[in-house]
Amino acid sequence: MRPLEITIPTLLTIYLVWRHPRPFAIRLLPALAILLSLLHFTVEGYRWQMIPIYTITTTMGLTALVRIHSPMDWKPLASILTLILLAVSTALPILLPVPSIPTPGGPYKVGTRLFELTDTSRKEIYSGKDEARRFMIQVWYPSDPSPSDERAPWMANAEIFAPAIATYIEMPSFFLDHLALVEVPAYKDAKAAPTRDGYPIILLAHVQNK
Repeated sequence: MRPLEITIPTLLTIYLVWRHPRPFAIRLLPALAILLSLLHFTVEGYRWQMIPIYTITTTMGLTALVRIHSPMDWKPLASILTLILLAVSTALPILLPVPSIPTPGGPYKVGTRLFELTDTSRKEIYSGKDEARRFMIQVWYPSDPSPSDERAPWMANAEIFAPAIATYIEMPSFFLDHLALVEVPAYKDAKAAPTRDGYPIILLAHVQNK
């Protein structure tokens, strides 16, 4: 789970396990969790695995705001049941996390760029059309990124490929939508780092071409 995804249920857990009566500051935690959820949408990005936690956060936060100046508080039994529900809801984003790609070592930052190439000597075998073979290659290279360069996505066109992979493994089409949130420690279309001696080239083919 990502930092804010961990913080939000942690605040709710602290609130629920705190013995009654809760101090005023503790009773503010569900409302704070709502604010962090809004920040989470902006910084980390929404994903469906968090929907149960979003629902619990909104319910507890609004209830806490209504009762903020009231001596009434969540009853112990309600707190225990809500804590159990929160634990079950937290299991989903833990079991289906947003992958974290390790940063490579070395003195250079990494740039990457996608190219679509056309081989006019061969016919395309996958599209069902009478056209030249097209294929994608991705280049990784030592880079000198500028402050405006963006991190590259782990899966290009994830909005197309993630549903296709999910359907292939017989899961709902939205099952792998969170893969679109994954970034790699490389900069998209960044400028190559200058060199006098050049860089070695390594070719990697994932499948054997026909």
